[in-house]
Amino acid sequence: FIFAQLISVIEWTNIGEVISANLVNALTSMQLSGIPLILLFIIFVIISTFFMPALLDKWILFSPLIVPLFMRANIAPEFTQFIFSVSDGIGKSLTPLFGYFIVLIALLRRYNIKNTEFDAFSNFYKMILPIVLTFALLWVLIILGWYISGLPIGINGLATL
Repeated sequence: FIFAQLISVIEWTNIGEVISANLVNALTSMQLSGIPLILLFIIFVIISTFFMPALLDKWILFSPLIVPLFMRANIAPEFTQFIFSVSDGIGKSLTPLFGYFIVLIALLRRYNIKNTEFDAFSNFYKMILPIVLTFALLWVLIILGWYISGLPIGINGLATL
């Protein structure tokens, strides 16, 4: 019930769209390219996902400004979308606004190995944060390695233009 009320208040106020738009404007106003641009974009998408977990809504908001910005930095649009999807997945694993957050908490409570009292938020973040940070670091290293090496990300798809 509390999560449903929180989600409805955030959707009613459009705070997610406002924060995401401000983050996109901040990123486009900076004169960055290459690795700093990629890292800052990952951080901004993760922050944006906390308030707006819908992937398509965020992409519609981000893409008109981010894709040309990355193309000016010699980064392909396909690679930009790949970075966006990875960053969104990292953010969704941490946000309480994601629809399956309650299911994840229920699973963690059900399969609590220590059989101790389970407090939803503190235990959830204690248990899940090291895993999420490890995978986030691994994904960032994969993305940077792909960008630096110039390996193709698919058929006729390179990380750089």
